[in-house]
Amino acid sequence: MSYYKLQSIFFMVICSIYILVTQVSYQLDSSLNVDRERSHFQNILSEKNQLLTGIKSKDEEIFSNYPKKLKIIEITSSPFLQKLSKILSNKGWKKALRKEKIPFAQQSCLIIGKNGSTKVQIGHKMDDIFDKGWDKSIFLALNNPKTMYSRLQAIYRYPVTPEEFQNYFQSFQVLYHKNNQFVFRYYTKVKKLDVFYLVRLNMVNKKELINSTLDFFESSYPNIKSGHNDTIILGENSEVLNSTKDGLWYKANYISYFDYISKFVYFNCFFVLILAILYAFGGYRVIAIHFEFKFLIIYLFFIYMLSLVFLQSFEYLKNNKRDLLKREYESKWLSHIKLIEDQYFSYREELRVKILKEFDTDTMFKGDLWNGDIYGIWSTKGKSILSHQNLDSFNYSWLTRYMPYLAGKQPELPIQTDKLADISSYLGIQEDPEKAMFTDFFVGNNKRKTIFDGGKIFSTHSFRIFKSIPIMGQSIEILFAKKGVGEDYQLMLTKTTMASLQSQFFKSHKIGPDSPSLIIKSQRSREDFFKHSYDKPISVQEFDSLYTRFLNQKGSMIEFRKNDQDYFAMFLKSNVFKYYDLLFLIEKDVLYASLDKMQTDLYRFVWFFYIAVLLISYLLTKVILKPIRKLKKGLIKVKHNDLDVQLEVKGQDESAQVITQFNSMVLELQRKEKMLPFISSAVFELLRSGSGKIDTKYSGNAVVLFSDIKSFTKISETRDPQEVVDMLNDYFSIWQEKIERNGGIVDRFIGDAISVVYFEKSSHNFIQQAIQTSVEVMEALQKLNKTRKENGEFVIENGVGLVFGEVYFSMVGDENKMEFLIQGIPVALSEYLEGQSRYSNHSHIILDPYIKKAAEYQYDFAEFEVEDKSLGKFYELVL
Repeated sequence: MSYYKLQSIFFMVICSIYILVTQVSYQLDSSLNVDRERSHFQNILSEKNQLLTGIKSKDEEIFSNYPKKLKIIEITSSPFLQKLSKILSNKGWKKALRKEKIPFAQQSCLIIGKNGSTKVQIGHKMDDIFDKGWDKSIFLALNNPKTMYSRLQAIYRYPVTPEEFQNYFQSFQVLYHKNNQFVFRYYTKVKKLDVFYLVRLNMVNKKELINSTLDFFESSYPNIKSGHNDTIILGENSEVLNSTKDGLWYKANYISYFDYISKFVYFNCFFVLILAILYAFGGYRVIAIHFEFKFLIIYLFFIYMLSLVFLQSFEYLKNNKRDLLKREYESKWLSHIKLIEDQYFSYREELRVKILKEFDTDTMFKGDLWNGDIYGIWSTKGKSILSHQNLDSFNYSWLTRYMPYLAGKQPELPIQTDKLADISSYLGIQEDPEKAMFTDFFVGNNKRKTIFDGGKIFSTHSFRIFKSIPIMGQSIEILFAKKGVGEDYQLMLTKTTMASLQSQFFKSHKIGPDSPSLIIKSQRSREDFFKHSYDKPISVQEFDSLYTRFLNQKGSMIEFRKNDQDYFAMFLKSNVFKYYDLLFLIEKDVLYASLDKMQTDLYRFVWFFYIAVLLISYLLTKVILKPIRKLKKGLIKVKHNDLDVQLEVKGQDESAQVITQFNSMVLELQRKEKMLPFISSAVFELLRSGSGKIDTKYSGNAVVLFSDIKSFTKISETRDPQEVVDMLNDYFSIWQEKIERNGGIVDRFIGDAISVVYFEKSSHNFIQQAIQTSVEVMEALQKLNKTRKENGEFVIENGVGLVFGEVYFSMVGDENKMEFLIQGIPVALSEYLEGQSRYSNHSHIILDPYIKKAAEYQYDFAEFEVEDKSLGKFYELVL
């Protein structure tokens, strides 16, 4: 195979491994991303289905202002109304407004006025519902509070006070008008512009509600479009989650394989660097030749692939961490509510202590705590002082009516009577019949006993502490105290509402730097709107919109998008702050900031790990390769026939054992070098022990072959000596070839005779090899005789004796001359059998019973009798 082809295959294999690993990582990441995107879309679909469930057609409507319709209109109109406030805050708002799509355009009216006149009116004119010129009337009413009471009747069927009108500022209100027509009204003010958005509920049908809902989700989420079936689009594939004609199409954040690997810029650069290094040092050859490069490449690829797998595992960890962070924040928000409740009780107690301190030091109503909605009366003989100069009717009558009643129940009061008028006179309380009548209208005199006695206001433990009394759907907080005796006897009664007390607490409440973002809104007053630790603007309108939208998910983590920013939030209720809604929220990026930091730290660790592994692998390779390099130098010396080398052995590890074996090998080579001139390689291998050392003695089972030429003495005497020598050369050449082929060892040549040994140690087929040698020699001898006869030369015959048994093999002599000696019964017996072969009738190959038994299935044999019957049976090979 050519060099360039090998290089191509090598780099193709490396790139294939890279593609394989990154593909596995990509598939895992893609699976996680798909699950995450599908879960996100399922949450959106769940919200959509909750809105669309229960929508009625026109024929099914009993009242056109049923709750589901109101909720959908409020939710789907809120984004437009929020955007409208921003548009009207800028110059050129009229031009920008014409480009906007108004919700329920066919059934709604957007009207904007300034200084008592109409500036812009878009949509349905509403003249068939309201009186003619209604728009002028409402803007004049707003421009002149004195005429508001009467002029607002243009859109209301009853007189409206400014207070009632303002209660629905930046919120929706259902108006019932003539001919059973319902109008959904929204009012806000931007700078000096008065804005009304009116929707005719009777005219809004089911299809418009559905389309408006789909448009709302389409505008709220950039990757969502309306269409048939609820479908999630993943790259070039799409998956239908629900079959419906009113569906949403969600284009998930799906990245291709190439986009995925392009994220790992540093890792890809590192991979290219590895390829460049390999190419610069010769590609596959550098790995094939240099052991240290094999180590380095293995280390680098292992760490590189491990890092990809590790980063992918980190994605699973991030998913679990996301859920854990959300649960942590849920727990943190719940704990924060408990903290605020405790702080409120501390504030309430501090307030009680301040009021009692003023009472005890005769400095009542001197402090700034009376500037709010805390009202009090301080009474002594002939004198009662009120906390405020201008009390409204309710608070004035409440204090002046109940102080005489409470005072009359005190045994220390100098005057004892059941007549409240006498007690009022004694305490210097001036009654106003109209104010008293106002109080009795809402509370009733007959309820005073129930209120105070039922609340155990006169118990010993009820003095000087706040007591809560439910009146008119709210909780009245009272504090009653007394001191002195006789004419110095003094009484103090403080009254406020729980809502007022909590409102003052929230206004003065200070939060810590680590407090969560919290928005608090009163259910009764739009003015009570507090933002704690939240630097992004969110209006009352946006709060109400979120509250309406996620009304059914109180106490659960919700997710919404605002100004291209994703948020997690949770609406929570408190048993203490009953009249307030609490919204905790956090930006999604802030919540997951710790994950980004963790990922950054991970990347740093990976790079540190890379560098550390490179250094460690370099040092480790040096340590591992040091004995190998030492061994390499020794092998080079041995290669150049320098056997006087001995390497230093340090330690007992594998490398030390290898060097020890090398030293032993060199010593054996030295001995072999001395013996090689005198023995063959077959003898050398025979004398090698199991440990590799060369011995000079050996004993074991073997087959001894003996053969000589018949009548050789006569041939030597009658033939020319050179002719005899030539014949012997040809004859022994045949033997030498056949012996080497069949693994025999020549013991010695004795004139015309030859002695050969086949050891069991050399081959487990040693018996068959001995017979095969004999047969091949006989066949070759026949061919030799035929050639000699054709050439007019004399022919020869020989015999062979084969005997199995134990023999003793040893080397004798010194380093100048060495010979080996074979001893044992088989040596003499084989020579005897060869001599008896002159009486044979077949092949002239005589062998003992053991050899015959071992080869009886390969050859045919005939019994052969020798002269010495005591030696037993023998056999002749039949060819």
